[in-house]
Amino acid sequence: MNIQNKFKTFTLVVLACVTLTFSACKRNKDVDDDSNQKVAVDNSFAESEVNASLDMSEQALENPTVQARTANTSNEKVPIIFPQGGIGGCATIDIVTPAGQPNVRNVTIDFGTQGCTGNDGRVRRGKILVTFTRPSNTVGGFNPFNVVGTSSVITFDNYYTNDVKVEGTKTITVNEFTAPTPNNNFAFLRRVNIQMVNGKLTFPDGTTHLWNTNRNRRLSGVFTPMQTPQQWRSTMLLNIWGNYAGVNRNGVTYSGNCNETQPLLFKYSCPPTIRRPVSGVLTITRSTRPNAVLDFGQGSCDNIFTVTVNGNTYTIN
Repeated sequence: MNIQNKFKTFTLVVLACVTLTFSACKRNKDVDDDSNQKVAVDNSFAESEVNASLDMSEQALENPTVQARTANTSNEKVPIIFPQGGIGGCATIDIVTPAGQPNVRNVTIDFGTQGCTGNDGRVRRGKILVTFTRPSNTVGGFNPFNVVGTSSVITFDNYYTNDVKVEGTKTITVNEFTAPTPNNNFAFLRRVNIQMVNGKLTFPDGTTHLWNTNRNRRLSGVFTPMQTPQQWRSTMLLNIWGNYAGVNRNGVTYSGNCNETQPLLFKYSCPPTIRRPVSGVLTITRSTRPNAVLDFGQGSCDNIFTVTVNGNTYTIN
């Protein structure tokens, strides 16, 4: 397997899930009340599922068969079984090149109507729709997903995960890409901007959570030919920063901000039980409660973070 294929393998496993659950906190009117928990849990679910849709879209586009078709100008519609190692191992992929648009691919990830349990344990049904557009000067090139300027627009067609309906439009734009080569000591970097517009989760009880984001993700690491998969993974760092806003199921309006100077950092050298960032600061502003500042620490692989409200700091584990 060459360097590029190894790199693509590991871009598939990026899961940027910011888990902000307060359930382990002691009961406190400022930190662990129902309003705080609803904001945290609703935002966590939204971020997790919308990020999963991005990861599944990347898996679809990074599939070698899909890449071969996105690199040429075929107008064929060809169903491809979703990679079994992926999040949604039981879906199929259809690819269509619109007439007269050789740099556009419409990709449909179809989970069917009966429910399909993915490797992450979630049951999905419906379709994720991806419109993939690359710059016009890249016709015929392989690995089109990493070309700077490439964009992918993700929407949903009657799509549910664990009986929660997901709606909205997500746009991903590649802003920077450095391939690992001997000339740069096999260092790689991929930076994208992610915008979610009119995100909406509708729960089985009829309640809704509205969600919008403007985030940046920077993935970096060292990717040498002789490393094992575990060694490659241990070098990977994922930084996330930007803004989000929403209205949770209790009708509480909130927003969040994470600066590039203190981004949320995920280390892939940490064990899989570590679901939260290992460093970074996230500020949550709510319409009916005091602001909360979440500090995820200085880089240790643990699930510990602190919440500061009204000058009082609480440790969450």
